[in-house]
Amino acid sequence: MSRIPSRKTLDLSKINFPTDAITFGAIRRHEPGNVEWKSPPEPPELLEIVAIHRFEQRLAEKAFAGAIGLEDPHPRYQRAEFVDALCDGYRSYKICKNDSEAKALAEKIEDDARRQALETSQETSRRRR
Repeated sequence: MSRIPSRKTLDLSKINFPTDAITFGAIRRHEPGNVEWKSPPEPPELLEIVAIHRFEQRLAEKAFAGAIGLEDPHPRYQRAEFVDALCDGYRSYKICKNDSEAKALAEKIEDDARRQALETSQETSRRRR
């Protein structure tokens, strides 16, 4: 049974995450000589990328919730922890060259999530009229 998202739900499919640009070539270059493709690929080949992507999603969820006035979905973790992990991951997979670029990518994720929150709030306000 599919779940119908509420009006106050972040749609992660509308966010362009930096990890979307990671290719199999980037994975092979990251672990030269250490990537043995199995069916399906096993950790560590993909585990690290999945973890980085989850940090992106959690950062977006935090920004969305904060912008729309919802409870923090990840109260045990500070924003800075997610950003630091993303900086490490982005540099590791050469998505960016330095921390400044990585932080800008993280801020873009947050901006996209906040934009969705604003659109959601505006839609809710129009429905109430």
